[in-house]
Amino acid sequence: MGRKSTIDRLPKDVREQAREQLGDGGPTLSEVRDHIAAAGAEPPTISALHRERQKILKWAERARQAREIADVWASELGSNPESKAGKMLQETLRLLAFHAADEMAEQRDAGEPINVKAFSALARSFLAIENGARISQERERELIAEGERRAAGKAEKTARSMGMTADQAKQLRLQLGGAGAA
Repeated sequence: MGRKSTIDRLPKDVREQAREQLGDGGPTLSEVRDHIAAAGAEPPTISALHRERQKILKWAERARQAREIADVWASELGSNPESKAGKMLQETLRLLAFHAADEMAEQRDAGEPINVKAFSALARSFLAIENGARISQERERELIAEGERRAAGKAEKTARSMGMTADQAKQLRLQLGGAGAA
């Protein structure tokens, strides 16, 4: 594991104030550095402050994207939550897994060794997400086919009760389409 950054080594209250200022985007990096020095702490370099600002902005962008995705899914779930809740969960898990992969890439780029157990767990999570999506799609196809079979059965019963011949009932099923049409 690598050393703590100069930002992480600041006293907690000074570090939190510095991160708040860096996230606001208002003060310049020099002003943030001067504020840290005025608080009695060893000020980090402008480069370190810039890296921290980039990290904060990247995190803020991820949070914004997650909120947008959540808003879209919330609006989609309004009409039929049962069939779409699983899809929302899959997308959320997929987003989290990609963020974890991104964090691992950042650690690797910083020269830190990759945690093999964490990497293995991440790979398993991707497999589980995709397996869950496949199972969900299969189940959805099964439900549609079952609905089509039931509709075809009802159409046939209705056709017979109306006195239609077998050919007329078949023609009705073909016009309705679905699994029972063949």
